[in-house]
Formats: sequence, structure tokens, C-alpha cells
Amino acid sequence: MKQFGSLLFVLALALAAAWAGAVRADASTSTASCRSPADATIAFRVALTRRPMHIFEAVRTLWVALAGRHDPRTGATLAGGSIVAVNGATGRIVRRLRLPVDPTQFVAAFGSLWVIGAPTSRRFTGVLRIDPRDGRVIAVIRAPKAYGSRIAATAKAVWVGGADVYAKGHSDQAGVRYVYKIDPRLNAVVRQVRLPQGTTVLDLEPDGSTLWVSGWWGVARISHAGRTLFHQPFAGAGWSMARTSRAVWVTLPWSGTPYQRRQDAAHTARQLLRIDRGTRTRRVTVIDLPGQPGGVAAWGNTVWMGGSEGLARIDDTTASPVITPTGIDVVATDLFPFPGGVWVAEGARNRVSKVIC
Repeated sequence: MKQFGSLLFVLALALAAAWAGAVRADASTSTASCRSPADATIAFRVALTRRPMHIFEAVRTLWVALAGRHDPRTGATLAGGSIVAVNGATGRIVRRLRLPVDPTQFVAAFGSLWVIGAPTSRRFTGVLRIDPRDGRVIAVIRAPKAYGSRIAATAKAVWVGGADVYAKGHSDQAGVRYVYKIDPRLNAVVRQVRLPQGTTVLDLEPDGSTLWVSGWWGVARISHAGRTLFHQPFAGAGWSMARTSRAVWVTLPWSGTPYQRRQDAAHTARQLLRIDRGTRTRRVTVIDLPGQPGGVAAWGNTVWMGGSEGLARIDDTTASPVITPTGIDVVATDLFPFPGGVWVAEGARNRVSKVIC
């Protein structure tokens, strides 16, 4: 992500439209990598009518969720947003689907679009399963507790993060400490999983049939059955996460210890973590940054990172990772990687840019 101007504005948008996991070719085993930061350039831009909240590419189509309208006083959703389909090769908008929610995030999987956001009415509270051909609501999946902070799809299920809701004085029971598994055959929640050691949901990333979760105080890998396969604690907010074949990369724009979550000047952090994925000899490399990071995304051995210092690229094949700025004029609020480049949603400019290298 590249970021100019107000960091809080960009990070707020990034939180609303975080870098979700996706059912796609396994990027962690791909060998496609960019040669050098100097090669990066903008292939084309796509002008949009509303703010892009989240992007997802599937079968050569870039899907873009566009914001709806809210009452500035009450926050109520006045009008739902939409999802547009963009030809990934030409940038031409080929379809628009109107939604009964103001979307924050979605994923394309199992022949449908799975959307979370603020509904225009209570009957659309939950995860919406949308027909990608005409925008018809196929199902509304609800859960016993509030959820909908993040969404991702593994090879076998759709996973959604819990909402940041809890009884007064019981923040340790906040919904964001849970993830929920949806069976796409049943259109129902079939499992609730509490994350280890109070970890919360800030980002989700699929890995085959398993799920990576990054958030405040740690990163974890959860099996299809809900068992913890990997857990690495850290101090701060694991805002965004990307995985390569050898490591998990996590950005920390805020510091903090359990269970204090503060996003203010006193808790500003400027770190990028590289966490080895091995279970026996796990190494955590802390990379200090000149500015606050935003999000990360990876394909093959190329890691893209955004934040206050702009869009940068990292080669994960080197022994000592070096962060190299690209100098490309993008103000990113969401990233989606592909072989040889990355899609960049620019919320402040109502556009999407395709960066290639």
C-alpha cells in the first residue's frame, strides 16, 4: 500500500477493507517474482464512481466493492453500495451488482460472492451470499453472536471474524477473539473457534484448507477442524499479513500489550515482522520502518507493502530482507497481488490501479 496525506484516514479505510485472504492459486509456492523495484510501473487505472472498499481478483476478473451512503450524524446506512466487475486485462467495467449493504469486504469462492457490511435493513444482517451474474441474494448466513469483521475463503469453507462487541468490563470476551466457519453446502455457521492467547481478528489469509489469522498480540494458523497449528505472539496490532513459502509477514502500525488496544500517538509503531513458518526453529525478524506501515500482500517471493512511506517491494529470497520504495504514485487502501504485479485500490481517489513489473 502506498500512502500520502493523512495516515489515520488511510489506515481507517484499510481497516474497513483489509487485505483479505482468497481462494486462488497458491501464491506461496509460486516462483513468479519481480526483478527490481525500478521495473514497477502502472499498466492502467480504472476510474470509479464511489470509493473502493475492497478488491478481489478471480478468473481474470477484478471485483471491486464500492461504498454506499451513510447518515453522517447517526451512521445509519442510507443506501447500499455495489460490486463492479473489471476486465483484468483491459480495465473495462463489464458489470455492476447493487447490494443491500454498504460493503466493507468480500471474497469470491464456491461460485458466489460472499459479502459483509452495514445492511440497509435487519434482514440483511450477516454474511450475504451473492450470485455474481445478477447480484441476487442467495442466502443470508447468521450466527448466534455478532460477527463480520473480516472474511476469507479456504479450499473447503468460508471464514468470518467476530465483531468487536462485548459486555462492559469484559473485553477479554470480545467477539473479535473468535472466527466462524461457514459450510458453503449448508449456508450455515458450523464452527466457532476462539483464537489463542487473546489474539484478535485484523486480517485473514487462506492456506489450502487452513486459515491464517493476524491481529492484536499475535498470528495463528487454524486447521479446518479449528485446531491451532501455529501461534506466534507479539506486542502490538498485526494490522495486515501476507505469506510466502518461507515466512509470514505482518505489519505493526500500533503497539500495545494484552488487553489494551490503543490507536493514538502514544502507541504509534513502525515495524514489519518476518516470522518463519517452521514449527521447530522459528525466527522472528523485526524490521524498523521510517513511517507507519499499512498493508502487505505477497505473490511468490515478492512482498508488496504500503504505508506512510509509499508503495514498496521486498524480495523474500534474500537472507536479509531489504525494503525498496517503488516511487509509484498510488495512495492505496487495499492490495491484491498477482504474478508480476499488484492491484491497488485508492480510496481517496476513487480509482483502482494495476501495477506491473
